[in-house]
Amino acid sequence: KGTNEISASYAALDIEGSAYFKGEGTLILNGGEVGFINPTNFSEKKVIIESGTYIINSEDVGVQSNSATWSQTGGKIEINCKGDAVVGRDIRFTGGKFTANGSLVATSKIAISHANLTVKSEKAALISERTIAINGARIESAGKAVEEYNGENEINIVALSRERTTSMLFGKNVGIFADYLVLILAALIV
Repeated sequence: KGTNEISASYAALDIEGSAYFKGEGTLILNGGEVGFINPTNFSEKKVIIESGTYIINSEDVGVQSNSATWSQTGGKIEINCKGDAVVGRDIRFTGGKFTANGSLVATSKIAISHANLTVKSEKAALISERTIAINGARIESAGKAVEEYNGENEINIVALSRERTTSMLFGKNVGIFADYLVLILAALIV
């Protein structure tokens, strides 16, 4: 809740293991070398940003998560760094808004699905030793549509709307078919 700020000469936030971030507040991380680091050696660990606002300022790397999967499912993240914005094994975006002035670098994969990203770098914006997958989004570079990411250093990824599969009337635990049944019953009654 509210606005919280952490400053340190090396890493503003150092968490080994799994971590889930959510809330309506703002967390500002000012790292001398790294804004956020997860030095765990276990690939089954996860760091998930679910909601809230995160501003990460660093003299080098914004986020470093060498083994744990690093994901953003919601919220807003802004990274201001002099090195790479995110360095990790597996980097995933499935929602929210992400802005950075450094590259996203993965040793395994970068997966972007229905998320909004703006990345500007002196080198390629997205770098992966194995896979870069972009689904449910439109890619732009220098204000022009890009059919396929080809190492552009400035990209804007805009989420496309998801196809609705859950009920608007009864909630996410009920399929959309229930809404159609109510609509049909209402039409028959009229």
